[in-house]
Amino acid sequence: MLKFFVFTFLLFIISCSSANSEQVENHKIIQINPIENINIVQTQNEGNLSGKNVNLECILDENKNTISCEANSYPQNSVLNWSANVTSKTMSGTSDFNFQIETPNPRAVITLEVCQGDTCDKTISEIDMSFIGFAKKPSGQISDTNKNTLQRDLFFNEYDCVNNNNKSFEKFYPIRLIEEIEPMGKLNAGSGHVTPTDHLYIKRNPDAISEDNNHFILSPSSGHIVRITRQGNDQYLYGEYSEQQNDYSLVPDHRILIMHSCNLMTIFIHLGELHPTIIERTGKINLGDSWSASDLNSAIKLNTGDPIAKFGDNVLDWSVHDSNMILEGFLNPERYRQAEPWKIHTVDPFQYFDSDDKELLLSKVKRIKEPLAGKIDYDIEGKIIGNWFLEGTDYLDENKLQSDYWAGHLAIGYHHIYPDHQILSVGRNIGIDENIYNKSWGVFRLEGPDITTIGKISNEIEYKMYSGSGNILGDDLLGRLLIRHLGNRSLQVEVFTVNSNDNVLKFTDNSKIYTR
Repeated sequence: MLKFFVFTFLLFIISCSSANSEQVENHKIIQINPIENINIVQTQNEGNLSGKNVNLECILDENKNTISCEANSYPQNSVLNWSANVTSKTMSGTSDFNFQIETPNPRAVITLEVCQGDTCDKTISEIDMSFIGFAKKPSGQISDTNKNTLQRDLFFNEYDCVNNNNKSFEKFYPIRLIEEIEPMGKLNAGSGHVTPTDHLYIKRNPDAISEDNNHFILSPSSGHIVRITRQGNDQYLYGEYSEQQNDYSLVPDHRILIMHSCNLMTIFIHLGELHPTIIERTGKINLGDSWSASDLNSAIKLNTGDPIAKFGDNVLDWSVHDSNMILEGFLNPERYRQAEPWKIHTVDPFQYFDSDDKELLLSKVKRIKEPLAGKIDYDIEGKIIGNWFLEGTDYLDENKLQSDYWAGHLAIGYHHIYPDHQILSVGRNIGIDENIYNKSWGVFRLEGPDITTIGKISNEIEYKMYSGSGNILGDDLLGRLLIRHLGNRSLQVEVFTVNSNDNVLKFTDNSKIYTR
């Protein structure tokens, strides 16, 4: 049944500066015909800053108890500050303000402050909500929607959490400013990712950086920030474009962990300056230091759309993990629990977005086959495909390796963008010739038999190794791989130079044994 309401607005424009300013008051009555349970309020006002009309549109969703507002036609280079009387959430630096109604009130008062320097215009809009039947909570009752008891997270068993069934995401960055999304599963041994990456790469170009340097990454869903780590070195604002832009400005480099519930988690890496509301809770985080929540009260509560931190450089890492799901392509999941307990629970993040945003995000993905989000688990019992670890080492055995922990890793899988191509990714401890390794940063395109079909056999199998680092698949023959599946989840491998005199390769004392 359609509902028809008349919304009455009080609109105040207040110019605020160091000098006294005159208050202007406008009263408007607007009649609209909203669709059922969604009530739209639209206003215009004369701005004192530039004489422009500032358009403000708000949508009240009765079913979800949410209000979504958007401002248009405000002066360029303005700073926008949002607040409302029915939520504790505030927002700065964005033209959108979306929030959950936390405090029942017959009237929602939304305040938009548009500032240039010390001068501000303030617009106050009132929305009639008297027709909404808010349920009253008994005093002292936990305000969480699902009234669940406090638990420990299901990834680390370290952080307090409250379970809920909400698994819907909203965009955390303007999709139009995303140049491309690189899927999960990238083999990038040169940067420590010998095994397939469990995160996607969100890339923006220099124009987006210049246009949107003040935009904050938003929380894709409600939850709590439980840990923030600042890397030991800052990052260039323009990242790989720094030389092209002749701009070497530095910004912080943060890793932020958000628990949406006890079993659902988002991780952002390479975020820049933290939002002031986050810094209020964490204090200054120095290079190489971290902040973590000791309990749920000290965790930083987030509503969907709350600002977290600036983008960082031109690329950020993004991943989502659900502890209710374990990837079947990790034959020995215990390998990962100590070092990266979230890895085996990695999920396709696009599934949590509504169809429109999902379609727009997927249009940015650089991958030619499903699954477009990528794939990271390739282990098949009795076959050479998948992840392997140098015999006698664990996932994080830096001491035994006397090197970076990934030096003892090996992965045989597929290219993350062009999955028709077989790829070898190796750490340096395989004993590979340094000249071969450095030419392709430890990642090689393999030419030879189907890696899903090679199992325990008496003879070794040879593959030709071509350049294949990053997103480029080359045709330079760099070496020859000799490999044999020994059974019992073990593998013998050795890499030979392309100039080897032997037409038929045989293992030598330089071969290595890897296990699952």
